[in-house]
Amino acid sequence: MAGFCGRVAKSARSGVAVRANVPILQPNAARIRRDRAKQRGMTATAPSPEDLLGGALPEPEARLDAHTRRAAVAMTLFFWAANTAVQMYRSWLDDVPHLDKVLLSRLIIALAGGALCYGIHLVLAALGRRPFHVRATVLVLIVPVAADLCAWISYFVTRFVAPHHIAQGSVTSSATIQAVLYWVWFFLAWGALYLALRYSFEVQASERRARLVQGLAHAAQMRALQNQINPHFMFNTLNSISALMLDGRVAEAETMLRGLSDFLRATLSLDPLADITLSEELRTQSIYLGIERARFPDMEVVVDCPDHLASALVPALITQPIVENAVKYGVARAIGSTRIAIEAREQEEQLILTVRDNGPAASNDATKGLGVGLRNVRDRLVSRFGRDHAFAAGALPHGGFSVEISMPLTRARA
Repeated sequence: MAGFCGRVAKSARSGVAVRANVPILQPNAARIRRDRAKQRGMTATAPSPEDLLGGALPEPEARLDAHTRRAAVAMTLFFWAANTAVQMYRSWLDDVPHLDKVLLSRLIIALAGGALCYGIHLVLAALGRRPFHVRATVLVLIVPVAADLCAWISYFVTRFVAPHHIAQGSVTSSATIQAVLYWVWFFLAWGALYLALRYSFEVQASERRARLVQGLAHAAQMRALQNQINPHFMFNTLNSISALMLDGRVAEAETMLRGLSDFLRATLSLDPLADITLSEELRTQSIYLGIERARFPDMEVVVDCPDHLASALVPALITQPIVENAVKYGVARAIGSTRIAIEAREQEEQLILTVRDNGPAASNDATKGLGVGLRNVRDRLVSRFGRDHAFAAGALPHGGFSVEISMPLTRARA
């Protein structure tokens, strides 16, 4: 970490304020799509979530059915246990004789009623994700049938197991209707609770599926954006090595080649979706600038990173396109010595990174060159942090160019 954070050259303190006259490039989905469409040969297309999984997204219906089945069993046990307990308590209060036979008849009725409840569950589960009103209508239609069956089952079981519990002449039309209505309300209460639980399980399954799709889409987009960096950088570096070789500057080409090897060794092992410490990020950029120093020996590099920000986490290689852009359009086009300043600071729980150069004023050609570079950074920030980021880029009043990005400040665990 020493050498990258906690050290600052004096020239970094004398730079022009970055926020002055810096237009903000606001993320815009339509503009991002147009920008990507203009990139030729370098654009990596983000695979869809379905492609990442080798086909359709995993269907959560099996898990949903398992949850619903367990809920149906639990509800049935609770409802019939409560009903049996209430009926037995009433029989005890009425001093009904032979409570053991009454209990046996109630248990048989409970088993038959539980089977009817499970049958209703199978019918409603077979409807799948049909609209709620369809399932409610089916429930209303099958409840009277289940209630009528349960009423007659209750009568015949009681008649054969505990006949003394049936009063003489109690089987009348009004008594039958009353019994059926009792079971109608019983099964309606059970069915309403069942539909409510089923609906809550479906909502949870939909949320899990949405999180899965969002996570896979985020991963695909991040990998696609990250993959744009290496080909772009490799092209520029190999082209520079070739130019040095053609000019007979073999020693400088060899130095640059060794630097390229060190840079690739440091970057190819990085996970494009992982965060690295700011110290590691700046170390990687130092290797890159060492490569470019073989082409521009008069280039001065200033790094201002306080010690307490060394452990701050940033997306891997987030500053690489910014530094590369400063070299390409600032240093390469300047006459005489040039300077690239990299500054890190903390402000209101945000980590702010600034890269600026003192090269010639930005031209239209330079602005066009931001397609693969700075727009790549902006797209990664949008994908990674959503609205909780800032991106500003523009020419400085007295010459040079500045790029400033900010993101939530998080630190690596010790």
